[in-house]
Amino acid sequence: MAGITGCIGKISTNPGLDCFAEVHMELEISTLQKTAQNWRDSNQCNQGGIVLVWQGAVYGWKNELRDPQHEQPGAIAVDPAGQVFIAEGGDAYNGATHWSPV
Repeated sequence: MAGITGCIGKISTNPGLDCFAEVHMELEISTLQKTAQNWRDSNQCNQGGIVLVWQGAVYGWKNELRDPQHEQPGAIAVDPAGQVFIAEGGDAYNGATHWSPV
């Protein structure tokens, strides 16, 4: 089946869904970045490092992106530059196995 060029220039059989997912992800990333920045603004002593977010709420801070096994898969980390990472692999009991850029 021939694909159709989607909103970001890739071939897709469902460009409407691809466009929705891309726009939703960009909005979500923007929201995560704002959430982390608001936390940094309220916690001036922790301007650097990584802000940790779970289900839309800040739950912690680390000096650097490390120790994925201490976080549940699906946890989000936002660095000072606004780069977003997600904890993946593993399970809720043993923690994640790695961080992946979003």
